Amino acid sequence: PIYRDRADVPLPDKAFRFSFCVLVVEAILENKVVEVFRESSPNSVRSNRPLLTAIADENCQASATLCIKPIELDRQLLIGKIIKIEVSNPETNEPEILRIELNFFNSMVDEKLDRKAGGLQGSGSSYLCTLCYATRETAVSEVGTFNISRTLADTQKLANELLQNPDQVPTENKGVKTTPLLLTEPRKRALDATHADINLGQFFKKIIVRETAQLTVWEARKDVKHLLDNAEAKYDSHIKKSLGINPNKQQFPGNTARAMFAEENSDVILATIPETERKENLKRVLSLFRDLRSVYRAHKPLDDLPILTHSFKEKAVEMGRILKTEFEYAQWPNYLHKVQ
Repeated sequence: PIYRDRADVPLPDKAFRFSFCVLVVEAILENKVVEVFRESSPNSVRSNRPLLTAIADENCQASATLCIKPIELDRQLLIGKIIKIEVSNPETNEPEILRIELNFFNSMVDEKLDRKAGGLQGSGSSYLCTLCYATRETAVSEVGTFNISRTLADTQKLANELLQNPDQVPTENKGVKTTPLLLTEPRKRALDATHADINLGQFFKKIIVRETAQLTVWEARKDVKHLLDNAEAKYDSHIKKSLGINPNKQQFPGNTARAMFAEENSDVILATIPETERKENLKRVLSLFRDLRSVYRAHKPLDDLPILTHSFKEKAVEMGRILKTEFEYAQWPNYLHKVQ
């Protein structure tokens, strides 16, 4: 994964940090899979080991390629291979061959890098998702239909077609722009919980600011920008006074998102919205999302949260329908579609 932490050596924001973490170790014993180890804190500094720390701009294709490609190629070489290690049997002291197979997942990749290094068009693409072929229109009109359908082979094929036919209309290539650098299958990149929190925290804050200003426009047009700025300043001042959090207009850190989604803060977060009915509708949306968030942040959702896991789709659809009918002006981000 690409991992950055405050405890790391400070580097410019565009620095690439690649690290790896051993998530699970399983052994086959008498034809049964036995779990030997499972990392309890996969995102912690303690459990991650650095592979690369380099100053490189993800917007620069050359530097991004230099950082990403060698690691991705090494990983591809190991996928499906059996590593044989000679070890000594502790009981007999006789040499034995230990066979190890590795399984890789990508995490902590933000949406912008995921799109660019995944060979997809940027945030303005008509194709909203990095994991399927939903457009911005179908993501809203067909709530609850999310399914991981993109494949690495399909993206590479479409990229080759685009290379051979550069005049082809981009939308006909399902949002593909160039050959992908990230060689992990989309299914194994899936949803990153930390970036989902940050992205959706920003989304819900935008809604709260517009409801505070009593505006039903998403874009900060010139004629309403001053109203949105005043509403955001009012909201930020309220949050700082009530929760002791100093919101940053340039960034939306994870701790701000966690405070927004904490159940005990639900009334405080929505206090600046003047209309009671609108406030209650958004409170219901955040309550449903809180249940979804518990599931996508759980290590073993089926074991730890079986009831919430089985009702996930139902609650996701209900949340989507309330947003679609009561807050129709809101433009859905990629991550909102991914939890549908």
